[in-house]
Amino acid sequence: MVATFCIGLRENSRIKLKLNNSPVSLETLLLSVAVDRLGLLLWTKSKDAEKGKGKPKSFTNSILGVEKDNETIAFESADDFEKARARIIGKVA
Repeated sequence: MVATFCIGLRENSRIKLKLNNSPVSLETLLLSVAVDRLGLLLWTKSKDAEKGKGKPKSFTNSILGVEKDNETIAFESADDFEKARARIIGKVA
Protein backbone atom coordinates (compact mmCIF):
# COMPACT_ATOMS: atom_id res chain seq x y z
CA MET A 1 0.00 0.00 0.00
CA VAL A 2 2.91 2.37 0.73
CA ALA A 3 4.24 1.73 -2.78
CA THR A 4 1.03 3.20 -4.20
CA PHE A 5 1.73 6.53 -2.48
CA CYS A 6 5.37 6.54 -3.59
CA ILE A 7 4.65 6.43 -7.33
CA GLY A 8 4.48 10.21 -7.80
CA LEU A 9 7.42 11.14 -5.61
CA ARG A 10 10.68 12.58 -6.92
CA GLU A 11 13.63 10.20 -7.24
CA ASN A 12 15.53 12.16 -4.57
CA SER A 13 12.71 12.13 -2.01
CA ARG A 14 13.53 10.65 1.38
CA ILE A 15 11.08 7.77 0.93
CA LYS A 16 12.48 6.77 -2.49
CA LEU A 17 16.05 6.99 -1.17
CA LYS A 18 15.06 4.76 1.75
CA LEU A 19 13.35 2.25 -0.56
CA ASN A 20 16.45 2.14 -2.78
CA ASN A 21 18.71 1.86 0.29
CA SER A 22 20.73 4.86 -0.92
CA PRO A 23 22.14 7.60 1.33
CA VAL A 24 22.02 10.23 -1.46
CA SER A 25 20.37 10.80 -4.82
CA LEU A 26 21.86 9.43 -8.03
CA GLU A 27 22.76 12.96 -9.16
CA THR A 28 24.74 13.59 -5.96
CA LEU A 29 26.51 10.26 -6.30
CA LEU A 30 27.45 10.96 -9.93
CA LEU A 31 28.73 14.43 -9.02
CA SER A 32 30.88 12.99 -6.23
CA VAL A 33 32.36 10.44 -8.65
CA ALA A 34 33.15 13.26 -11.11
CA VAL A 35 34.83 15.31 -8.36
CA ASP A 36 36.85 12.26 -7.27
CA ARG A 37 38.05 11.58 -10.81
CA LEU A 38 38.95 15.21 -11.40
CA GLY A 39 40.88 15.36 -8.13
CA LEU A 40 42.73 12.16 -9.00
CA LEU A 41 43.55 13.48 -12.48
CA LEU A 42 44.94 16.71 -11.06
CA TRP A 43 46.88 14.79 -8.40
CA THR A 44 48.58 12.61 -11.05
CA LYS A 45 50.12 15.75 -12.55
CA SER A 46 51.63 16.88 -9.23
CA LYS A 47 55.01 16.31 -7.64
CA ASP A 48 53.31 14.43 -4.78
CA ALA A 49 52.06 11.83 -7.25
CA GLU A 50 55.62 11.21 -8.44
CA LYS A 51 56.51 10.33 -4.85
CA GLY A 52 53.26 8.44 -4.27
CA LYS A 53 52.17 10.78 -1.47
CA GLY A 54 49.13 12.91 -0.77
CA LYS A 55 46.56 10.96 -2.79
CA PRO A 56 43.22 12.77 -2.47
CA LYS A 57 40.49 11.19 -0.34
CA SER A 58 37.38 9.93 -2.09
CA PHE A 59 34.17 11.91 -1.55
CA THR A 60 32.18 8.98 -2.91
CA ASN A 61 33.60 6.58 -0.32
CA SER A 62 32.77 9.10 2.40
CA ILE A 63 29.19 9.42 1.18
CA LEU A 64 28.71 5.67 0.89
CA GLY A 65 30.37 4.97 4.23
CA VAL A 66 33.35 3.04 2.87
CA GLU A 67 36.13 3.24 5.43
CA LYS A 68 39.26 3.49 3.27
CA ASP A 69 40.53 3.25 -0.27
CA ASN A 70 42.28 0.11 -1.42
CA GLU A 71 45.98 0.69 -1.23
CA THR A 72 48.12 -0.58 -4.09
CA ILE A 73 51.66 -1.49 -3.20
CA ALA A 74 54.42 -1.74 -5.79
CA PHE A 75 57.78 -3.41 -5.32
CA GLU A 76 61.12 -2.72 -6.96
CA SER A 77 62.15 -6.38 -7.05
CA ALA A 78 60.96 -9.88 -6.30
CA ASP A 79 63.15 -9.87 -3.19
CA ASP A 80 61.32 -6.79 -1.85
CA PHE A 81 58.02 -8.55 -2.50
CA GLU A 82 59.11 -11.69 -0.66
CA LYS A 83 60.27 -9.64 2.34
CA ALA A 84 56.96 -7.80 2.52
CA ARG A 85 55.03 -11.06 2.11
CA ALA A 86 56.98 -12.69 4.94
CA ARG A 87 56.35 -9.68 7.17
CA ILE A 88 52.60 -9.77 6.41
CA ILE A 89 52.14 -13.47 7.07
CA GLY A 90 54.08 -13.22 10.31
CA LYS A 91 57.55 -14.37 9.43
CA VAL A 92 59.99 -11.57 10.18
CA ALA A 93 62.58 -11.37 7.42
